[in-house]
Amino acid sequence: MHPIGIFAIIVLGIAAIAIYISRDKSPKASAVNLHQTARTKEHNWKLQETWEDYPTPNYNAVHTYCSVAFDGSEKTFYYRTRNPELKVGDLVYVPIGYQYEKKVGRIVAMKNYRGYSAPYPLEKTKHIKEKVQ
Repeated sequence: MHPIGIFAIIVLGIAAIAIYISRDKSPKASAVNLHQTARTKEHNWKLQETWEDYPTPNYNAVHTYCSVAFDGSEKTFYYRTRNPELKVGDLVYVPIGYQYEKKVGRIVAMKNYRGYSAPYPLEKTKHIKEKVQ
């Protein structure tokens, strides 16, 4: 092999190693920025809690999933809750979409699941914010 070819291979190898070492090692932010807030027309609404409020999900624990429907639609979406006072038929505030818009929905079903049997991944499931008064 030609010496220039060997030199080129070595340089490319060193560059690949440098890129590998310098890559971002911090946890990647998911679509949910846990400290993000959105502005609504009425007021600011804190969309997501801090990591301390919802630590890494425990897949061995039991989680309550609520199926929430919105006006004018038969389609339902899963949300998690830790509020034992919620029941089927309650109106709740939930975040929707990538902008986490505040929207009112109605709980149409509730069920407890262990982490691995949940209908939607624990890390991706949004939380019900509060019950409508």
